[in-house]
Amino acid sequence: GALIATGGEDGTIMIWNAKNTAFHRPEHTVFAPNNLGEATSSLRFKSDNVSLFSRSKDHTVKLWDLRAFKEPVHVWGNLPTYYDFGNV
Repeated sequence: GALIATGGEDGTIMIWNAKNTAFHRPEHTVFAPNNLGEATSSLRFKSDNVSLFSRSKDHTVKLWDLRAFKEPVHVWGNLPTYYDFGNV
């Protein structure tokens, strides 16, 4: 992997370039993406290197396109999670 994804307690998702060892600022950031401040519990890259799945405590899984990282491409809702670290 050339990218590292981090998810915050407030729902923020940040994408870091793993080749840049300075880590001063993320390549992409989406602030609390419609999860009303619910924690992002799991992130997983798809093998195409442009798609990212996120799971959050708002009971959703979201599909993101890193080329247009402002809104999710698709949202699957009503997927209850009762734990802080539900997997995608």
